[in-house]
Amino acid sequence: MIICVLKGGFGNHLLNYCIACVLSHKYDVKIKIISNAIKNDNLKQRNDTRTTINKILNYHYITRDNYQHNNTVNINTEKKYYELLKKINVKKNYKMSIIGTNLNFYTKHRDILKKYIKLNYDCKYKNPNSILISLRLGMGDNEVAGNSTPFKDILRLPFCYYKNSIDYLLKKNNNIEKIIICSDNFTEKYLDNFYIEYNFLDIIKYNDKNTLEQFNFLINADYLISSNSTFSLLACVFNTNGLVITPDFKDHNNLNCNGENNLSIDSNNCIKIKINKPK
Repeated sequence: MIICVLKGGFGNHLLNYCIACVLSHKYDVKIKIISNAIKNDNLKQRNDTRTTINKILNYHYITRDNYQHNNTVNINTEKKYYELLKKINVKKNYKMSIIGTNLNFYTKHRDILKKYIKLNYDCKYKNPNSILISLRLGMGDNEVAGNSTPFKDILRLPFCYYKNSIDYLLKKNNNIEKIIICSDNFTEKYLDNFYIEYNFLDIIKYNDKNTLEQFNFLINADYLISSNSTFSLLACVFNTNGLVITPDFKDHNNLNCNGENNLSIDSNNCIKIKINKPK
């Protein structure tokens, strides 16, 4: 059995669940989900996360029990996971905490993930002349540089990353009319950059939507620019028809990952962009 521990927000939940799905599919073992790490369900964000996860996950039993057994192996590093991909002992239980592996890993296994995750690939809103940006800004004092994150303390990408991305798409399609921004914080002055630089385009704030609506909106975008968040990056993974742009992640050299890119961002190259046309 794969015991998947859900922690953090929607993106982190899905990140860990996706990795568990690959193991489940490869070895035909069940997944048990532990969601007891979600505290303060009365908070709107926590309650929305739990509700959303329950809606989109297929097949699996969700419990609050902190399941542990003598035959349980904890998987809390990427190295352990890659070792497990080679061989699994079906008589043991494998308990997974949050693991962030290389982005190509998720796109490589996209067809498997779609069997385990129910999403809406026919969003009502479709506009080929719009650029959607999933913008990670953080919630002010509650999230400051210096905290431990998968992104080496870089919580906000420099605006030049978004500018490089938008300019690339404007050259590709000269009929672009709108920039639509999905964000976790619409009060930051950082947003002024878009209004100043692209005052010849309509800039729309896509807010007041629940998590699942936003995620389905992003996976159906014709042009999608990701930020350095698991929510944004996984939306790029599940976007199967659009053109998506992600930051240029630094190489991950200390594991045998075939030279693919990791979810950590190098401050020296994060202004670059990486173009990916999903299959």
